[in-house]
Amino acid sequence: GEEFAVLLPHTTENDAWNLAERIRACIADVLFNVADNQFSVTASIGVSSLEAGSLNKERDLLLGADQALYTAKANGRNMVVSSTRDALEALQH
Repeated sequence: GEEFAVLLPHTTENDAWNLAERIRACIADVLFNVADNQFSVTASIGVSSLEAGSLNKERDLLLGADQALYTAKANGRNMVVSSTRDALEALQH
């Protein structure tokens, strides 16, 4: 699958998660027809955020989103996962 990043300045992680969930649902709702075959596709999305001034080696924005993405893939795909520690721990247990 393909991976890409979307940066949403001045957006809370919760608002970014809500947008990602709407995008995920829209993708899942599309039915494709190719050579008389119908199929749909899904999206696994990782969401990460930073507070102003908090970027450092221990809290990398893209690494957080990437880890959340792989958590979504490992837990069944077609979902949005936040990089916040509580969300990741809940999915891993």
